[in-house]
Amino acid sequence: MKHLIAAALITLPVMAFAKTLPECQVTDGVCNYQDPELGELQLVIDPVEPAPMKPVRFILQAKGQSGEIVSRSEGVKMFMGYTDIKFKQSGDQYQGEGIFPKCHNKKMGWKMNVTLNHQGEEIIWPVKFFMIQK
Repeated sequence: MKHLIAAALITLPVMAFAKTLPECQVTDGVCNYQDPELGELQLVIDPVEPAPMKPVRFILQAKGQSGEIVSRSEGVKMFMGYTDIKFKQSGDQYQGEGIFPKCHNKKMGWKMNVTLNHQGEEIIWPVKFFMIQK
């Protein structure tokens, strides 16, 4: 009895790993990062002291970026779901807005991963900020 062995060609997708920048902590509503390749990145949070269940505007200065810029935020010490924000471009400035859930803690820490595209390379910029419930 003859056995037929068939070989299948399996093609695996090429995994592209994103470059992750150092984490930035928002101070007085602003985060700054300077990179020799990317130039200066600046994220401004408006209002400076954001509150849960109210719109928070994010303004990103990012010269030389191309393509879509998005972010995903999640609680630092407590999972409160995700808040996804798509930034809209106006020149070298990108703006996005989000509403974050209310927590039973008076102060809630959030980590936002901002995803940029620089010369075809995906860049992730982790930014941390706090919300204070009044």
